[in-house]
Amino acid sequence: VTVTYSASKDVKGALEISTLIDNNEKQWMVKIWRHPSLKGFKAGSEDAFILPVGTGHIYPLKSLLKAPEKDVPLPQFWSWDKKRKVYQCIQKYPSKYSSMQWAILRSKDRCVYYASHDKDFSYKDLRVTYNPETGVAEMNYVYKMTCMPGQSIQMPATIVRSYEGEWYEGADIYRDWFLAQR
Repeated sequence: VTVTYSASKDVKGALEISTLIDNNEKQWMVKIWRHPSLKGFKAGSEDAFILPVGTGHIYPLKSLLKAPEKDVPLPQFWSWDKKRKVYQCIQKYPSKYSSMQWAILRSKDRCVYYASHDKDFSYKDLRVTYNPETGVAEMNYVYKMTCMPGQSIQMPATIVRSYEGEWYEGADIYRDWFLAQR
């Protein structure tokens, strides 16, 4: 199986990562693909994840600063992964809870927009994790797909853009892309 990545920047500074999967194996089928992760970045107590849960939800990291104690409620859609010692939020797209294919990490007046610009709006999981001990956060998409022997698949582009401003500017980026698809 050959995986080819390509990356380019647009005029507004967004990084677009594209992936081509060539399955040259005669007996293998690729059924799941984790797109390149945005990981290893530090997030602090004043930062927040903004996720498209319903019409959008802000999850302040101050609510995720230490490992959860027994019977302490977690924010909605978050769980504690005991093995990896991270908080995680897995949003299945499309679903009644996940309305769009983007996420934002907001840090004071700076935001990081992370999105799947998938023209087919195919099934995927947005996975967001946060380690309260190290302060390290990660975002990635996991696609449920099938690439049969001898088949090639161009995966949807992942977009990463860091910008100064308000979180909703990232939502505007997604809206502009979405409207261009219709």
